[in-house]
Amino acid sequence: MNEEFVFKYKNHNTLIKTYGEQFESNWWYITENKIPVDNKLLSIIIYADSTTCDHLGKTSEHPIYISLGNIPNWQRNKPNAKVLVGYLPKLKAKDNTTRNSKSF
Repeated sequence: MNEEFVFKYKNHNTLIKTYGEQFESNWWYITENKIPVDNKLLSIIIYADSTTCDHLGKTSEHPIYISLGNIPNWQRNKPNAKVLVGYLPKLKAKDNTTRNSKSF
């Protein structure tokens, strides 16, 4: 996967600008020119997803993943391009009063 990393802005010189990748955006170009010459941008993506844990769809979890924006989309969506960091906690209240309180 290291061969797929992109550390420099890519411009496809088209009349209509579409942004399919982070490293094709104007922000990437501007930021790349602001950092020292020998440095590279590294885009870190942290996201949560919803996953059903049983066949009946009654149990679900929300895993948190980390990935890099320097990897092209087609590669970044593969399981080996992201790492499971943990799960979002589920808040449980012991009664309706607690559930409806501001502190909960």
